[in-house]
Amino acid sequence: PLPAVQRLLGHSTPNLTTAHVSFTDDELHRMTKLFIERESSRKTSARNAFFGKIVAIERGDVQARITLVNLGGLRVSSIITSESLERLGLQPGRLVTAEVKAPWIMLECGEDYVLCSADNRFPGTIVRINAGKVTTEYVVRLDDGTELCALVSTANASALSLGIGAPAWVAFNGFAVILHADD
Repeated sequence: PLPAVQRLLGHSTPNLTTAHVSFTDDELHRMTKLFIERESSRKTSARNAFFGKIVAIERGDVQARITLVNLGGLRVSSIITSESLERLGLQPGRLVTAEVKAPWIMLECGEDYVLCSADNRFPGTIVRINAGKVTTEYVVRLDDGTELCALVSTANASALSLGIGAPAWVAFNGFAVILHADD
């Protein structure tokens, strides 16, 4: 239900939630049901997930670029083989989950957009840091409330000098995005 999605995204009003993306009532109902069922039963090591609707498919000779938009309006691109595109039966309008493992997410310091080759780039704010001997985990909250986890070596974490509340960009390549399509 919309109030559940509104609360999940941290929005103050239902209008703010619905203003980001256009979904039919049937799509919202199916999406919420699928999301709740999947989240309660799925087992995966990937910490980062985007649930949304496919809005574009760009077919290539060997691979295809799939673009989905989540309820918060974020557009996420995945590059998969043409064979996978057919096997999964992906089409515009289909609901899917896109997952990205934390080590595949790169962090960039600051608020300014920096050019790079990553297909997916989102600004956010560091909300949690868990420093270990070998790796450091950063949790970045994006503007729509989505939280993404990035893992970096602790040596590189020291060089970044990112603290809680610091602005940062998360970036990941479309090749690192795994799509899950449920029937």
